[in-house]
Amino acid sequence: MAYEAKIVLDSVGSNGARLTTFELEYPRIVHAELMTHRVFCLAGETGLHKQIANRAAELGMFITVVVTATEWDNFFALRDHAAAQPELADVAGKAHRLWLKSSPQHIQSGMWHLPYVTDRDYAQCFGGYDEDQICRISIGRCAAVSYLNQDKRDPPADIARADKLAAAGHMSPFEHVAQALTWEEWGRYSREASLLWTHDRVPVGNLWGWKQYRKNVPNEHDFSRVGK
Repeated sequence: MAYEAKIVLDSVGSNGARLTTFELEYPRIVHAELMTHRVFCLAGETGLHKQIANRAAELGMFITVVVTATEWDNFFALRDHAAAQPELADVAGKAHRLWLKSSPQHIQSGMWHLPYVTDRDYAQCFGGYDEDQICRISIGRCAAVSYLNQDKRDPPADIARADKLAAAGHMSPFEHVAQALTWEEWGRYSREASLLWTHDRVPVGNLWGWKQYRKNVPNEHDFSRVGK
């Protein structure tokens, strides 16, 4: 295994907000450092169970994660730096160089940022799927990044995986799919989200200028309310 970084999808919405999804590979030992960046959406199932995995061996294993964010400047400034932990600086530097060279695709208001959904999908296997199902296909693929061959398309299995995660309250993979908004739409949505946080303790999303699919799921912030 080697330190790797690739851009899965790079988008910019009608309001100018840039949203980038990376696929990163690095040792498990540096994963906690990446998770300190709270503006990141993270997904990856390592295939290990914490109760049975050899903890010492796990630290040296390489894992694959999906990272989606609108706020990258602070991460690159801290982690693509001579003083950063070398293991994380390696992959951060690779991601930073890719991000600087990438030209994001423009997405119109109402359209979706859909990691691991390609033009080939629409041409070959998306007949009969509606917009919501396509979103869940992307979610299912984000959740399975660590073990699924992304070149093999199985939309029904992807949807089933997303539905299983939702039923179990595992919402992180639902954060990578997001809807583009205009300035006016973002203003209304952000005001509504801040009121929900203030009055009902519903956390706001961690993407600026975009509406995460997660926010379309009832009671996404509190699994104790599901089914009530």
